This record gives sequence, structure tokens and C-alpha cells, in this order.
Amino acid sequence: MGPYCPIYGVGSLIMLFILSKYKDDPFNLYVMFVVYASILEYVTSYLMEKLFNARWWDYSNIKFNLNGRICLANCLSFGLLGLFLGYFLNPLIVRMLSAMPVNILYIISIGIAVIFVIDVCITFNVVTKLKKNFVLINKDMTGDINKQIAKFIENNRIVKAFPMLKQKINRLVRNKKSL
Repeated sequence: MGPYCPIYGVGSLIMLFILSKYKDDPFNLYVMFVVYASILEYVTSYLMEKLFNARWWDYSNIKFNLNGRICLANCLSFGLLGLFLGYFLNPLIVRMLSAMPVNILYIISIGIAVIFVIDVCITFNVVTKLKKNFVLINKDMTGDINKQIAKFIENNRIVKAFPMLKQKINRLVRNKKSL
């Protein structure tokens, strides 16, 4: 529901940690990001399908796919994103965070963690309710999930109490629809 996509964020952090030994070898770093991202995406797709009884993405109509869970174009793109992350974005973020006082970092970290946990709980709640209403294991569920999230937002007391929050959440949902 919120601004987080755990598969990308957690996956990126895990891969940066695991693949740090390749940081001086761009070719091997690229290949390893392709391999690890492909495995992560395939396993995540499989587990989410088993857990929620729905397909969250489906590449069956794209050439060079594996069971519709991963496709070559995305795998190669994840490798490029991994290079960008490893050589540009992560070092930039590390430099910026290194310049901040530790107590400020703790406050920011706790705030982000709280928002993340709330987001995961709300999303899990919405998806669990969605699972009860649909049995669509072979269908990409992205549109249905976005509709359920919009419905949840409309009926949420906190969102009704803070109209500006509702506008920001609606913008986030619209942006996710366009992705």
C-alpha cells in the first residue's frame, strides 16, 4: 500500500552485502546481480503465489520467460540496476549517512522502520481480505490489489481525519498503477 516494495529494497540490500566482494569487478558484479535478482524474483513469485493464492506478476507473454515468473529482459535490467546501485547510489548514500550524527540516524532509522512495519501490516491485511474474495491463481492481481487498496483508503478513519494524508496516499496509489 505504501511507498515500499520489499522485494526491491530488501533484495538490493542483501545483494549489496553478499556481492560486496565483486565491487572491484564490474563484469562479475553485473553477472552476479543478474543471477541473484533472477533467483530472488522467481522464489518470491512462487512463495507469494502459494501464500496468497494469486499471481502478482506474469511474464508469460514476454519472450524468454521461465514459467512466467521471470524473463530475460528484466533479469538483464536488474543487472544494470545492480551496477548503478553498487557503483553510484550506494556509495553516495553511505557518504551522506556518514556525515550525519549517529543520534539523528537512529531517529530516522526508527521512523522508517515504524512506517515500514505499518505499511507491511496494512498491505498484508488488504491482501488477505482480497484473497478471501478472489480465487485467481493464474491471473496477474496488480489491478485488483490496487482497487482494494483504494477502497481501504476510502474507508479508513485516520485517512478521513487527515485529508492531506488522503491526497498523498491517493497520489502514491496512482503512481503505482502507472508503473
